[in-house]
Amino acid sequence: MIPDLNRSPQIGSWSEQVGTMLGTVVEAEFALPSEINAALKKMQGTINSYDWNAVGERKMTILKVFLQLTAAQGYAATTMRSLGAELNLKAPSIYSHFPNGKEEIIAQSLRWQGSLFGNVILKEVASATNVEEYLEALVRGHCRMNLENRENNLWDMIIGADRIGKFLPEDLREEMEEWLRICTDLYTSAGKVLGCTSPEVRGRQIMVLMDGVYSWADWDGSKAHKKVITEQALDLCRKLLLPK
Repeated sequence: MIPDLNRSPQIGSWSEQVGTMLGTVVEAEFALPSEINAALKKMQGTINSYDWNAVGERKMTILKVFLQLTAAQGYAATTMRSLGAELNLKAPSIYSHFPNGKEEIIAQSLRWQGSLFGNVILKEVASATNVEEYLEALVRGHCRMNLENRENNLWDMIIGADRIGKFLPEDLREEMEEWLRICTDLYTSAGKVLGCTSPEVRGRQIMVLMDGVYSWADWDGSKAHKKVITEQALDLCRKLLLPK
């Protein structure tokens, strides 16, 4: 069964997502400690290395449905035929958008969702002027994405399954592992500034905590409850990052 992506609000329409991705936020300058600035700049550079101008609405629909199918039934079981059936398209029509088939689609799907997440985070933290404001904005954006954007959880499911099944192309796996390191370093860098004695370990622990927010928070869909969840997550992050 394909996961229901309509169980909770989505982060904007396709056109809004494209607007966010191609906006000026990824060119922002950050007035933060050097460790945090370096982590944010690395994320900016990775996002800007992808060209999303050619991603139209039809392509985006294919990418999203492929992500759903792969998370639901596995990469090996997701074929161009099954994708076409879900989209009510013949396989040749899909190949016209993605000539290299499954490998091209899964790569684009994972890159797009990662870039969308990263750009939302960059936008959230753009106005932060100190490490506390930065951490609050980072946790707020991370919570919002994982609660409201169900494709974020599908991304995590696929990457998690690949750690066991090793079904992704090797170069794509390495690329996604590097992206995870970039995301984790957003927390690790804050830990370094705050004087945390084990910032790398704490950063990884926080990523597990934040990526699992939909599982432990039991969000009721309201803004008020989302605020409570965000405060809970922020409190846990502070406890992990602040020196004992």
